[in-house]
Amino acid sequence: MRAQLHGSAGPGGPSDPSRNCVVIPERPLVLSGVALALAASSLLSVTPAGANIISGVPDTTYSGQVGSGDPSFDQTDEYDFSGLNTGDGYSLLVTDTDGGTEGALILNLYHDSTNPANRISGPIDICCSGAMHDFTGFLPSSVLILTVGLGTNEPCCEGYTLRLHTTPTINGAPEPATLALIGAGLAGALVARRRKRG
Repeated sequence: MRAQLHGSAGPGGPSDPSRNCVVIPERPLVLSGVALALAASSLLSVTPAGANIISGVPDTTYSGQVGSGDPSFDQTDEYDFSGLNTGDGYSLLVTDTDGGTEGALILNLYHDSTNPANRISGPIDICCSGAMHDFTGFLPSSVLILTVGLGTNEPCCEGYTLRLHTTPTINGAPEPATLALIGAGLAGALVARRRKRG
């Protein structure tokens, strides 16, 4: 789709970077429902600015530290696990490993994006060295996102480990359409047999 810039070239025109120009498409812009949902989802994301975003891989143990008093620590870590099989079982175990400050970790689990409407669980506080939380369930989509942050008014920082394990779900029940097709085939065979006899 081509767009037109309205205004004159030169100072104050569309080529002047100090001027905000309006782009008007030649044709009306039509977005699909999926494109609108994705755009709205990204606008409603609650991932804090400056969060450390990590592409997670199942069955890998990650160690991290979040903090507020030291600029070398991120205030929030976000683990994005994508390419998962919808419907598979999952276990995401998070363990507090910091024995110094005895602060609290704040955990939130999402699917697809960090839009509050996509929150599966949280916020959950785990506190003190050795404390654990195991998120378990079935994957509602192919993307699982965990945010790990520091509790409010914490003096410094908090360490943690996490590991995601997925288990394939075996679905032994046939689909309703398959059952209907088998039933129609059996009924057709029965009708053909009766016509042949009679």
